Amino acid sequence: MNASNVSIRHRIAVAILGAAIALAVAPFMSATFSDQVALQPLAGKDSNPLLTATFEKVTAGENKGGYVMHVKNDYDHAVTVIAMIVPSVTFHANAKTRTLPEKTIEAGKIWTVADLAAGDKITLTPGPHERTVWAPLIFTVP
Repeated sequence: MNASNVSIRHRIAVAILGAAIALAVAPFMSATFSDQVALQPLAGKDSNPLLTATFEKVTAGENKGGYVMHVKNDYDHAVTVIAMIVPSVTFHANAKTRTLPEKTIEAGKIWTVADLAAGDKITLTPGPHERTVWAPLIFTVP
């Protein structure tokens, strides 16, 4: 085989590859912004979970200067939640996250999460056996 045969084969291979890529990408290139599908909530997921959180600064006691989060259940039934806290400031010897045990909040009741600091991020997720399915809620301590 000489150099010209390799060069021709190389050019043919590149041309075929380019055509294949063009055919694969062409349908996406012709779509306009108005053709895009609007995002829909996941089927079976509650788009507006009835859990609300408020924060309160502790003014007295052992945790003075810290924060507590009050999570209110506005559902008409009890919900089970798991809270994961990502501290805003960590010490290298401590865990990077703190996961609280599964908690059942009765309808209309409030669950208080203590020992929080400004900037901490709290993620609430439904428990593994929760009958009401909702997307995780993320809160940041003010």
